[in-house]
Amino acid sequence: MIQENEIQGPYTMVPDYILSLGLSPYAFTLYVHLRAMARGDRTGWHWKSTRALAQECNMSIGEVSQAKRELETAGLIERQLRIPEGGQRPCDFIRIRR
Repeated sequence: MIQENEIQGPYTMVPDYILSLGLSPYAFTLYVHLRAMARGDRTGWHWKSTRALAQECNMSIGEVSQAKRELETAGLIERQLRIPEGGQRPCDFIRIRR
């Protein structure tokens, strides 16, 4: 168990209204993770593969894909497909709507 004196920053803040949206646990986890990634970035755009997000959030690829759709439907994120050159897998540019 983490002791109170062991808790260190940085911290990610979540607006209160997010708690009232009824997001699935997967969508909420991904939202908080994306907000943490966006900390200090003025553009708000980030890209990571679904596989990388799944590993970082301890979720399956399918759970991350569903969570992205849920967050987009709720208007919390914006996505644009990024197709890299050289045969790499496509990924989403994701922006948290603030």
